[in-house]
Amino acid sequence: MIKAVIEASGMSDANIGINSMMYMQDAYSRMIGAKFAWKDTRFRGVGSNNIIKGVKKDDNPAALVSVKEVDFEHLCVFDASVFGTPRPSFLKSWISQPGMVALAAVTTWSTTPAGEDDKHSQETRIAGYGCIRLSVESYKDVNFSRKIGPIFAESAAVGSQLFAALVATVPPGVPYYIDIPETNESAMELVRESGLESVFQTARMFTKGDGGVQCNMVYGVTSLEVG
Repeated sequence: MIKAVIEASGMSDANIGINSMMYMQDAYSRMIGAKFAWKDTRFRGVGSNNIIKGVKKDDNPAALVSVKEVDFEHLCVFDASVFGTPRPSFLKSWISQPGMVALAAVTTWSTTPAGEDDKHSQETRIAGYGCIRLSVESYKDVNFSRKIGPIFAESAAVGSQLFAALVATVPPGVPYYIDIPETNESAMELVRESGLESVFQTARMFTKGDGGVQCNMVYGVTSLEVG
């Protein structure tokens, strides 16, 4: 059935990424030729007033601003450099969801020419970005939990800075979730040192290669469904 849908949609030559329960890997391999790439682990935490542990210190921390304050085209370029392919339409809708908090980590540097102090100016660049959205525990639950994703960052320091800022928006007692690729050891260390508990695992699979995803820069998966 899945193979027929792929063929009917004209996607036979595309590199299709899927999220599989661990026990379903062989089935997807037989059906569409998908191969295992890495494990994603979902972690659960609960909002509190406590300071997040495990945050990496940086002598020159990035400034955190709303993604609305950065150039959207620059955000798209950074996102594509991590995700492996451009997705501007998706990204625009994603960061505009009701209740979404989306932050960009930016760094600045001087562009003053040597010996020309009267022409002092600065430029900024995106070093990472992260989002946290409203979520639900189940169809029976009338209260919202929170889901973090993505967190894309050029370093562990920026990744942990974004993580701490997003978690700080979660009200006390409210659960929150984040999905981490196990190949990013810094991200795994961050959530474990922060006291989050592992909930379950899934397998990320692709029909052709690994999709070009830079897992070392993924400190939170956008969603298990879209990668």
